Amino acid sequence: MNSQGSTYSDTALLKKCLSAIEEKAQLGHSNTWRTTHFERLSELIEEDTGVRLSAVTLKRIWGKVSYNSEPSISTLDALAQFIGHEHWIAFQQDAANTGNSQFISHIISAKKIRNNSRVRFFVRMGILVVIFIATIISFIALSSKDKAYRLDSISFDFSALSEGVPNTVLFTYDVANTGADSFFIQQTWDPRLRHPILPTQNNLAITYYYPGVFRAKLILDETIVQEKDLYIGSGGWLGCIEKNLLPFYFGKTDLQLENGIGLNEDHLVDKGFQINQDIPFSSLYLLGLWDEIPGNDLVVHTRFKHTLGKGEAICQNAQFYVLGSDIPIIVPFSIPGCTGELTLLLPDKRLEGQQFDLSAFGVDYSDWVDLKLELKDHKLKIKVNGSIAYEDTLTQIPEKFYGVRYRFHGTGQVEFLNISASGTVIYNEIFNKSDGVSMLE
Repeated sequence: MNSQGSTYSDTALLKKCLSAIEEKAQLGHSNTWRTTHFERLSELIEEDTGVRLSAVTLKRIWGKVSYNSEPSISTLDALAQFIGHEHWIAFQQDAANTGNSQFISHIISAKKIRNNSRVRFFVRMGILVVIFIATIISFIALSSKDKAYRLDSISFDFSALSEGVPNTVLFTYDVANTGADSFFIQQTWDPRLRHPILPTQNNLAITYYYPGVFRAKLILDETIVQEKDLYIGSGGWLGCIEKNLLPFYFGKTDLQLENGIGLNEDHLVDKGFQINQDIPFSSLYLLGLWDEIPGNDLVVHTRFKHTLGKGEAICQNAQFYVLGSDIPIIVPFSIPGCTGELTLLLPDKRLEGQQFDLSAFGVDYSDWVDLKLELKDHKLKIKVNGSIAYEDTLTQIPEKFYGVRYRFHGTGQVEFLNISASGTVIYNEIFNKSDGVSMLE
């Protein structure tokens, strides 16, 4: 209870805060929000405050997921900071100071605005500034629409400075004589990870904290002129618990469990996570152990399970990644009641559970989930527990295969993994030796 006798998350006060957040986020009315909207809001809050609130946490706060407990004060603090307040108590106090009058969100200012004529003046000035900027941008866009760059003078390459993660990648480039006005290196698909470079220089060093396959891009003005696969290996089996930018790392020895390899609740508690509050995401990687192999004649067979089905992780969401060049194949799983929130990501399409029937990926984690993925001659077949869950002919396929990743909301483990390419086994390991794992054909 606070000094006014109300709970931290007084319903009316929380609604005001959420309304202000919706206005700032500009994602439309929350009645129409899907998982992707909450994921984007999570990113926006982290960008502004440095605090990561999971999409599931946000869904719970907005009433999209049934949950009996109140938000923690740390969560409320992050929400208040996103709309310009120092913390939740400051937001409470400012809201109280407005009495029963209209509460003005802190998107424009963290203080109450008293002079309405002054507001109208700044609004008019803001509109004029926006029109002016839009005119300038339109002029620049039109003048450079058909701009021709001297691409024959470009060079773009990179090299990792170490093995495993974290790993600094040194990009080398030459863009001095291209005729462009602005220059960028984008370290992956995410445009937020775009770094300006100077045409008078030739090097840029970027640190990668997670293993993976990244499509690095060289950009002149807004035109991608070169892009190349960059992959950071895991150095064997690697476990990561996601925590903002820098994760917690676990080597293979740390991952050994009684009947598999993976992360469990003890790993989370040991790193200071409060299991009754926000449950983090964790991943298991195996990436870069072998030479590059083609991605169009591939069979990956594995058994795994999610192992922390409580609190925010009640849906037991898990994803299996086939990491190839450009876009990965991401196969989603959850308990049967949550499949409407799943997304199956393929190189040439994205299938969301709200529009497509992904019920075959709803599983019972009381036993191992058997997954077999076959990709040959553009034909993809995904089997779950021996039955075909999805099959399709892909217009776009990974040119090369680099490795796999398991991602869990919470924790999970792997019983075995077998990978074959062009009919030859390139990796086979059974972690549950006592169970006599059988390979499904």
